[in-house]
Amino acid sequence: MAFFVDHKKLAIFLGLLFIALAAVLVWALVFAPAVDVFVSIKTDTNNFSEAVNFVKEQDKEDIKEGKLYLEERKIEKENEVEFEATGKKNVGEKATGEVVIYSYFSAKGMNAVNAGTRFTISGLSYVANENVTLSWDGSGKSCENDHIIVDGKIQCLISGRVGVTAVEAGEKYNIAKSSTGWETVANVAVYSDKEMSGGSDHIITVVQQSDIEKARNELNAGKESENKEKLYETINQDDNLIIESTFKTTTSATVSTPAVDEEVKDGVKPTLKTTTTTLVYTVDKTKMEELIKEKVNLSENKKIFEIRNVYIDGFKELDSGFTGKIKAVYFTGPKITETELVEKIMGKGLGDASREIRDIEGISAVKMNPSYPWVMKVPTDSNRITMSFEIKDQEGNEIKEKSDGKTEEKTEEKTEEGAEEKSDGSKEE
Repeated sequence: MAFFVDHKKLAIFLGLLFIALAAVLVWALVFAPAVDVFVSIKTDTNNFSEAVNFVKEQDKEDIKEGKLYLEERKIEKENEVEFEATGKKNVGEKATGEVVIYSYFSAKGMNAVNAGTRFTISGLSYVANENVTLSWDGSGKSCENDHIIVDGKIQCLISGRVGVTAVEAGEKYNIAKSSTGWETVANVAVYSDKEMSGGSDHIITVVQQSDIEKARNELNAGKESENKEKLYETINQDDNLIIESTFKTTTSATVSTPAVDEEVKDGVKPTLKTTTTTLVYTVDKTKMEELIKEKVNLSENKKIFEIRNVYIDGFKELDSGFTGKIKAVYFTGPKITETELVEKIMGKGLGDASREIRDIEGISAVKMNPSYPWVMKVPTDSNRITMSFEIKDQEGNEIKEKSDGKTEEKTEEKTEEGAEEKSDGSKEE
């Protein structure tokens, strides 16, 4: 007793030392142990090719039936351009006059010239102003003076006059009389015994169809690629696949001011307006991946980690709709979750835990990193086990696993303050 009294300070020190050692042991054996597990997964490469149908009504999309919604994307743009009018038009006066028409009848009959009948000489055309009829009643008395005898039979000459007007304005239609050289499709002969007169020249500039075609080509030149770029900028290509073969540009009927054959006044530039519609179809990439996963037959212990290079081949429109083939490359590996692996190795020695994971088909390597050198076992507290995955294809390229919202994650127990203290004393929010 005297010893403890005499060595009171020493006893207190030893007691405190014992408590500290006990606390250290509890920390080292209970709270400090933690393990970081690094798992390497090597995937298998597979090719996918499947014929599918495409529908333009979203409510008819059916992944299980192989029907994908085909979304129409388009932009419309009004374009206007000035152009040069090169047409020339003579709006002067038209020459007028008359021609003599005649016909020989060997029997009672009638020949008619209708208004609008064309008469041509030396490339210049005139049209009849009115209807004129030539007829013979068959009596010799009616043509005693104007007849000829052919093979002993009378052929009676009947003639008449018809007013004509040149088909277009111009002084060149003011021609002299001519007894020969006239042609017509009517069943009569023709000549002129008077000159044509009154034609005059007044040349104006007008829009002609070739001017419009040239302006339209200039308007569209370079616009297709520009409009395509603007259309594609409106599409989120991370989420949507553009079907390039469906791209097209259409131009509405053009509006020319002035119109074709109308005069262009001095100092005025004609303009051409059009509306261009640029269109392409897209498909939701997520839906395509859903379809691929739906069509791929995998064993229960396998899953798809990533789908790459998705595209549509042979897209075409049929009477019944649209069809094509979805082609892609997909990577498969073991169907495991972090929670499953953690439960499999909790409480086991590091070597046994490593072998337990490595024996799973598709796992290429496992690395255990204990928090301290004396940690030889995997903790029984799942919150002290950190699981990391490295997924690669057969060429060693990293694969980014796309979450489908169904991946099982381990549940972390939180303190009342919403944080769990980690082995290093920090708090994980």
